[in-house]
Amino acid sequence: MGVRILKGICAFFCRKPLEQVVEIELERSHLKKKRQINILEAELRHDRKAEFSRKALAQLRSARACYEITTNEVLLGRRAAEEGEAVRVDIDLSDEPFSHKVSRQQAVIQLTEHLEFHLLNLGKRAMYVNGESVPQNTKRVLYDMCLIEVSFFLLLLVIWFDSILVVARLPEWPTSLR
Repeated sequence: MGVRILKGICAFFCRKPLEQVVEIELERSHLKKKRQINILEAELRHDRKAEFSRKALAQLRSARACYEITTNEVLLGRRAAEEGEAVRVDIDLSDEPFSHKVSRQQAVIQLTEHLEFHLLNLGKRAMYVNGESVPQNTKRVLYDMCLIEVSFFLLLLVIWFDSILVVARLPEWPTSLR
């Protein structure tokens, strides 16, 4: 019944069939995502070395903020409304758009002993790495300039290979570079 009404509305107002209207909307959405990616990449090319901290192994960049990864394991999520909550996140995504859809413990990014970054999705919703779905409790390898989609916003992973090579030469595996 609902689809028949939608088809009637589209035929009357749009003078186009429902399938064509859906295809147009998908195309618009795709173009919007491409524009977001282009903006992030342009900003990154402009100041890739400018905001580099010597402690950072990598950075996660969004349209609003830049988050540094300074340990071999970081927890991404949203801070709790109450301050007394036991779980603390390393990268707080609560200032991002649609952050209410991000789990308090959304994902863990780890630098392995093989000097690879891995993403483990802990949240209920699927995440996307370069457009590929990462379901709950699944790991995915991350590469430099990976695009991570969390709840309708994008994060760009920038890996600082110089810092990682310093970590690789250390006699013990560090928990932090501080």
